[in-house]
Amino acid sequence: MPTYVYRCRSCEVEVEAQRKMSQADDPLGCPLCGETLLRGITSFMLNTGRGTAVPDATPPATNTISHGVGCPCCRR
Repeated sequence: MPTYVYRCRSCEVEVEAQRKMSQADDPLGCPLCGETLLRGITSFMLNTGRGTAVPDATPPATNTISHGVGCPCCRR
């Protein structure tokens, strides 16, 4: 299943969710405030041949928002 990225307009938390392609646009609630999340743009790599995989040149995303102790998105 593909992994999709969703973002909350209210608290700006980003959530990744593995869902079927047919469920990609189905509503998903924010784990912090309960508002409906908006689906973001997701990139993926499809490898169908032989050879060496090319490493991703994109640096890993960092969470710049800190909600405090016990926040599931900040993992504190």
